Amino acid sequence: MKGAVTLAVLCALGGAAAVEPVSWHHGRFEDFAEGSGQGVAISSDGGLRLAPVLIPLAETESERVWRIVAVGSTLWIGTGDDGRLYRLEEGDEPQLLLDSPEIGIHALTPAGDRGLYAGTSPDGIIYRVSWDGTVETVARTESRYVWDLATHGKGLLVATGGPARILHIEDGQTETWFESPTDGHIRCLVRAGDRWFAGTAVATKSSSDEATSRARIYEVDGQGGRLLLETDFEEVTFLVAAGDTLFAAVTTVPSTAEGNGDSAEPKSALLRIEPGGAAFPIWQGPGVFGGLLPPVDGQLTMVLREPGRVVRLRTDGSAYERVAQVDSLEPNSLTLWRDRVVIGDGGSGRLLSLTTAPGDSGWFDAPVVDLGSHGHWGAIEWEAQAPRGSRVQLRTRSGNSGTPDDNWSDWSAFVESGERISSPPAR
Repeated sequence: MKGAVTLAVLCALGGAAAVEPVSWHHGRFEDFAEGSGQGVAISSDGGLRLAPVLIPLAETESERVWRIVAVGSTLWIGTGDDGRLYRLEEGDEPQLLLDSPEIGIHALTPAGDRGLYAGTSPDGIIYRVSWDGTVETVARTESRYVWDLATHGKGLLVATGGPARILHIEDGQTETWFESPTDGHIRCLVRAGDRWFAGTAVATKSSSDEATSRARIYEVDGQGGRLLLETDFEEVTFLVAAGDTLFAAVTTVPSTAEGNGDSAEPKSALLRIEPGGAAFPIWQGPGVFGGLLPPVDGQLTMVLREPGRVVRLRTDGSAYERVAQVDSLEPNSLTLWRDRVVIGDGGSGRLLSLTTAPGDSGWFDAPVVDLGSHGHWGAIEWEAQAPRGSRVQLRTRSGNSGTPDDNWSDWSAFVESGERISSPPAR
C-alpha cells in the first residue's frame, strides 16, 4: 500500500452561508506520523505500505530486559531488577544461567569458546558464564555501572560509570585504559577500522558550566583520549561503525524542572561521523533510544521509546521509514538473531521479534482532521499501487470531540476513491 490521501471538506459554520470547500492533502510523513496502526509502515516520502509484524518470541521471569546479544544460534538475555542472565535457543524456553546478587545486567559480549562476559550494576562486577552455566567472577571494577564490554585482543575493554573510565582486563590484571574527569559515564564502545571510540553521558547537569552537560565522543588508544566530538545532547547511548564511519545515537531527557508538556519531551538524533570527525544528523525526533544495529545493506535499524517505534533509515539519511509502532512496550535493547530483529522490553521480561517479510494485511488509523466547527464532508480519494490479489480500502467516522470516543459515529462502509464521505456532518 503506497500513495497519498486527499480529503475535501465543505463547511457551514455557525449558521453562516456556505463557504468555499477546504481541502486537506495527506501525502507527507508528518501528515501520518500521529496516526496509529499495525502491520503498516510510513516512509519519509509519505507512503504507506505493508510492513513486518511484531510477534511474541519469549518471556523471562524477570521484571525487565536490559540487554540482549546474539552469539551464533544462541540469544543471551540480561535482565533487571534481579540481575539475571538467560540463554535462549530456537524453539526453547529461556534457561536461567546466572542469578546474581546485582540489580541489573547492562552489558554482554561474547567470550569466544569460554562463553559470555556479563557486566552488572550497582557494584560493577564482571562475570564470565560458560555455555554449560559455570559462573566465574572476572573482576570487580569499583565502579557503580558496567555499561559496555568489548573484547580487545586477548583482553577485555570495560566501559564504566561512576567514575567514567575504560578498563582493560587481561590475565587477571586490571588497568585504566582511559578516564574522563569531565564526564559521568562511559556509555558505549566501538571499534572502527583499527581505532577505538567511546561515547559518554553526563552524570548531572551543571547550570554553571554548560560544557559539563554535553555528551562527548573520544578516540581512545590506551595511552589517553582525543576528543572527537562534543554534542549538544546529554548522552551517547549507542555507537556502531561501518568501516571508518561512525553512527552515534544521542539523547537528551529534560528534567521536569526545565518545563512542562512538550518542553519536557525527550529528544534524540542519529549522527553520522566521518573518519575526519565531521558530524551531521541523519535523523532527529522525539523519544529515547533503546537500541541501534550496525548497518545491513546500507540501512540502519533503531528502536526508540516515548513513543515506541522501530525505524529504518539509509546510512546517508536520504530516506527513512517507521516500520512498526510498539506503544505497548518500553524498548530497551535490540539485536539481530537468525536474520530477525529482536526487541527486549524494558517494562517487562518479554522478547518480541519482527517477521522478516511483510504481513498479509494491516490497518492504519489516520490522525483526526479537526474543522474547528461543524461542517459537511465532501469526497475522499487516494492513489495506491495494489499488486494483483490485494486491495486498499478506506472508511470514515466523525464526531464533535477532539478525541474519537463512543459519541462518534460508527465506521462507515468501505468507500471507493472519489466517493462522497457518508459520515454525518460534524466538527
